[in-house]
Amino acid sequence: MNEEQKSEGTEYLVKNGPYTDAAIVGEPTNLNIAAGHRGLEWFEIDIIGKTTHGGTPSEGINAISKAAKLITRIETDLIPKFKDRKHPLIGEPLLNFGVIKGGDQPSSVAGRCSIYIDRRWIPSESFDLIVNEFKSIINDLKKEDSSFNAEIHRYFEDSDMMLHKPLEIDIKHPIILSLEKSIRKSTEKSPKIVSFQAWTDASLLSNFGNIPSVVFGPGYLKDAHSDVEFIDLYQLKKAYEIYSLTSIDFCNGDKTNDE
Repeated sequence: MNEEQKSEGTEYLVKNGPYTDAAIVGEPTNLNIAAGHRGLEWFEIDIIGKTTHGGTPSEGINAISKAAKLITRIETDLIPKFKDRKHPLIGEPLLNFGVIKGGDQPSSVAGRCSIYIDRRWIPSESFDLIVNEFKSIINDLKKEDSSFNAEIHRYFEDSDMMLHKPLEIDIKHPIILSLEKSIRKSTEKSPKIVSFQAWTDASLLSNFGNIPSVVFGPGYLKDAHSDVEFIDLYQLKKAYEIYSLTSIDFCNGDKTNDE
């Protein structure tokens, strides 16, 4: 329930059960097995300036101009570091400036500007590391410019949302092996082990529910959130078969991966 925003249904399950030996989260993987994906956090950075008339800009502090400096500093000092943190399956961290809001009207100096950032992180990173990197840049700008004032916080901070950590599962885990066997039986093809390019509730099940989880399903991610969402009927039928075969195989097999 509400996976696109707060994952309230999965958070309830993680806190209250039932608990299982493994889980498959249905997402469009093109019938490949996604054994991991990046974590996801949204941050809001509020830049506080001073509003004044557009005819007397020197009497104010333009929050939009300050926000531009912050964005530039993040692009030059932080994002280039990501290439040195590459995960063998999941890839590099990602950062996107998704929304910027500032000012009230063209004739006024903007007294406030907010930047909303989508930050996708890998297992070698942590939430504290991410926040501290943003704070370090903010503090540097404050030292350079006494009129620079900004605060960062997690978006939806008033909720009790669990952290949206990365997902990573051993590719030799029994649920992976069962899926591989079932896919080969249904499609007569060997599936690829891939990283899913979006965040999913599999992260909550795995990291907070201690339920080893994998992402698998019909369709292509590029068609999700599009103007015309669809799933190929062949893939839909095969996914149904594979889910059924995997359930039977996994529930009748060895749940450990001590080999």
